[in-house]
Amino acid sequence: MNKQNFHYHRPIKRQRHHLGRRIINLLGLILIPLGLLLMESHSTGDVILYVKQTKTSLPPLTQEVAPVAKAFLLADNQTGQIVYQKNRQERLQIASISKIIPAYLICRAIQSGKLNLEDQIKISPAVAKLSNEAGLSNVKLQINETYSVKDLLAATLLSSANAGVMALAQAVSPLPEFNQAEHEFLNQLGIKDFVIVNVNGLPNNMLGTLRNPQTSLNAENEMSATAVGMVATKLIRDFPQILSITEKLTDQFKAGTSQQQTLENTNKLVAGAQLALPQLQALGLKTGTNDYGYSFVGTFKNEGKLLTTVILNANSDNARFLNTRQLFQQFQKQYHLITLTPQTNSNLKEIHEMFSQQFNLKPKKIQPLKLWVPRSVKAADFHFNFDFDYNYFSQNKKPGLIVRLALNPNQIQFLNGRLPSLNLR
Repeated sequence: MNKQNFHYHRPIKRQRHHLGRRIINLLGLILIPLGLLLMESHSTGDVILYVKQTKTSLPPLTQEVAPVAKAFLLADNQTGQIVYQKNRQERLQIASISKIIPAYLICRAIQSGKLNLEDQIKISPAVAKLSNEAGLSNVKLQINETYSVKDLLAATLLSSANAGVMALAQAVSPLPEFNQAEHEFLNQLGIKDFVIVNVNGLPNNMLGTLRNPQTSLNAENEMSATAVGMVATKLIRDFPQILSITEKLTDQFKAGTSQQQTLENTNKLVAGAQLALPQLQALGLKTGTNDYGYSFVGTFKNEGKLLTTVILNANSDNARFLNTRQLFQQFQKQYHLITLTPQTNSNLKEIHEMFSQQFNLKPKKIQPLKLWVPRSVKAADFHFNFDFDYNYFSQNKKPGLIVRLALNPNQIQFLNGRLPSLNLR
């Protein structure tokens, strides 16, 4: 995220900090996309007033969660608001969670027409051999047999088929080129600190001739919880149909043929699974297991919004799901969704009247801001301050606004120190 220039309110007196710290500790790092405010001129010269969509943040979470794992986060898919976190920036081994990266590139290839869900992929001897390796997550594949893109994608996401995702990647491009495409995709998301050497997350030394010769023999894939959450969010935003696969408890591979077999979802939180709960609507997404621990990136629907959880290197298979479940239930009890609409502010109306008189400006609709806050905090506790930016006007001869999101005086105890504000022009 690009750094923003912040302007701060005066510090709050120290005796008010105690409850504030507790609430901010719960609230965590909040990325707040403020809605786009445009006022168009219909006068000569087309003078335009605009408030650019941008982001602000509150102090990061200091209370650690998920003690059974090395890292954890819970975030809103749409706004990027992070509610819970632990060591979210630490780069860790992610094992088969890696498969969400090729899943995105494969979906993109399908979207572009390079692949079709019904295309048949022929299995090479090396891929067939990998699919029969003992101790690895796989769906057994036969040499020179063909399998549909649809079946291999389901096997990759549900049963974590290591050979299946290799076959899919090779159908898009040679493995070294595909690996480079993975790097480019992550860089485009703004992710810089990662190690991605293969498509399935196995240690490189287990891949034999399938290893990208441009990568180290002993390397394996590593990313932070934040980076995993960004990839998962991008996958779901651009290809929401992927959830129609990952929300299934089981699926049929090579249905109607002599090779038909049942794929079982490794996610134990989806409906009907061992650790599922009715109040948790789990829709995906992917597990990962290696010598470092048990990991899971999950997708949940709550109050009509999608949220992502990432837990890296828990100490057992069930722990990654039980801890995710526990923290999500805690989130449901402690937080609710509020909608903030800047255009309802009286001072914005006053500013608009001033602009209308001077520049004949017409306001466009401001997008509301949806924010997860503790249940004791209500939408009425917030307000937006809009001030005319005289410096911007003197330099550019166009009106501009300074916009600040603040809590009302009767709720000032929820703030810890100083609340950042934004210069939006």
